[in-house]
Amino acid sequence: MGAGIFARNQAQQPRVAPDPKPQSASSELDWPPGILGQVSYDIYCNSARPVKTVAIASALALLAGVCGKSWNTYTGAGLNLYLAVVARSGVGKEAIADAIPALIRAASKAGEMHAASFYTFNSMASGQGLIKFMGDTPYSCVLHVSGEFGHDIQFMATDKTGPHATLRQQMTKLYSKSAPTSMAGGISYANLENSVTIEGSASYSIIGETTPGTFYEALNGKMMADGFLSRFVVIEYDGPRPPLSENRQPFPAECVRWFSTIVAQASQHAHRDPLVIRSPPRG
Repeated sequence: MGAGIFARNQAQQPRVAPDPKPQSASSELDWPPGILGQVSYDIYCNSARPVKTVAIASALALLAGVCGKSWNTYTGAGLNLYLAVVARSGVGKEAIADAIPALIRAASKAGEMHAASFYTFNSMASGQGLIKFMGDTPYSCVLHVSGEFGHDIQFMATDKTGPHATLRQQMTKLYSKSAPTSMAGGISYANLENSVTIEGSASYSIIGETTPGTFYEALNGKMMADGFLSRFVVIEYDGPRPPLSENRQPFPAECVRWFSTIVAQASQHAHRDPLVIRSPPRG
């Protein structure tokens, strides 16, 4: 699986991009090891305003979108993720919405036409809409890229019984439904035409970008008490705004080939329905 890029990582452990400015190092995540570090670096090099933290979060989301259901941990849990990237306006968060489509287009151009099926950039207006969308996707495995995510949190915080309340409820429930034995279920109404159901398990991942004020001011105790907020990994960048890159790089052919291979395997797994389960650690 992606042997070429794994070999590249072993011979070159891994290429490390310089920080935009030395003083930003304390506010940045460290490069992950192995393949994730390489993909993060490639996203960093492709960014208009390169930020390590944003590139790493984007790589995590990219892989969760395609791997969330077909690969499981030894406990049986899926690999879906809920990520919130919090940073000031104009510091480079747009790399999230730029890099993922760029890789999808590159994979499609290389002949892997299934990549787009694992990602959506649409807004979700209600819990019913989310469940219907997941039920209609070919593989029930999707990364949702959400811009201005803080505003969605604001709506969820103030909506008591309306569409955003049901959206929060369904997001909370779907988080743990990517395991092979899970049943995602759905929403039933008295009018059966409005009822929606997902057959079997589903892997829903989300990466949302937001500014600190919008995000933190919207949070309330109920979101913490009902488990909604605890499902999110909140990744904050508070470093300086990097300059525009004068040497923005396209994604390397090795990265595109590896991503295309992962997409092909995930789509095959979904049709055959076996799951790759990592063995438990020894010792």
